[in-house]
Amino acid sequence: AKKIIIDYEKMKDRQIQITFSDNLLYSIKNNNHKYKIKEIANFKHISSYLFYDYIISKLKKENFKIVELKITEFKKICTISKSFSRYEDLKNSIILPMLKDINNYIDKNKYGLRIFYDNIKESRTIVGIKFTIIRKEEP
Repeated sequence: AKKIIIDYEKMKDRQIQITFSDNLLYSIKNNNHKYKIKEIANFKHISSYLFYDYIISKLKKENFKIVELKITEFKKICTISKSFSRYEDLKNSIILPMLKDINNYIDKNKYGLRIFYDNIKESRTIVGIKFTIIRKEEP
């Protein structure tokens, strides 16, 4: 699994120097969103940060939103270049670990984002993903 934080080092006076991955730095430079580092610091996957960034941009000031994405759109948002021949592989390799990263923060802190997903099907083929996002504000 790729990490968004490459390294960190303790400095003087309770300061820490953090080294971020190139993908994360590129994304931060190209958007106008601001995060508290504690909300994303423990993400283990690049796709978690990229999807979190996308969701924050969609939520704006709202605390509830449903976002439906085609599989190709989801892969583009998360910069997934590998073509998964089966949806099950995409789900187990990317979607579930990403949701675990994001949902883990609210589990520990009682605020943040909670994201649920459902499959969007045409006949019996999964063609997209419906994400239900709930934001609980910091007390």
